[in-house]
Amino acid sequence: MDIWNLTTARPTTLLLWRLTDNQFKVVQHGQPLTLLTNPDYVLLDKKYKTILDKLTEQVTYRPVTIIDEVRQLTFDNLLELKILNEIQPGLIDKGENEGIKIWKYSDEYVFVTKDLKDEFQEVNADELEFKIGFSNFAGTETGSR
Repeated sequence: MDIWNLTTARPTTLLLWRLTDNQFKVVQHGQPLTLLTNPDYVLLDKKYKTILDKLTEQVTYRPVTIIDEVRQLTFDNLLELKILNEIQPGLIDKGENEGIKIWKYSDEYVFVTKDLKDEFQEVNADELEFKIGFSNFAGTETGSR
């Protein structure tokens, strides 16, 4: 069974700086989206919390606040994820890819099984984008070169 790279359907220029364990400051303006990834964080909208609750052995999360001092705005709709499982390009076909599973790659990329992809799409089919395997990653051992 395939795994899918989970990204946001719309790009953003938003960059955040961690102030505390549960607080971020906007350092480059952009639109906060449903999913924000960076080597320092993976943030996901709270509307997906019921799905995350099914992944107790695979992910932990905590609520975070984003502070935009320039526009004097605060965003409290995101959870910071700590994804416990890691995936490597050469291991895609060797792992268990059935059921609802989630992995990280290089601390900022999120991968999910088809079953988990389907659950995310049931909540909102337009906000998240899914690309099969490592098809977005040039030079990886995926057979897509």
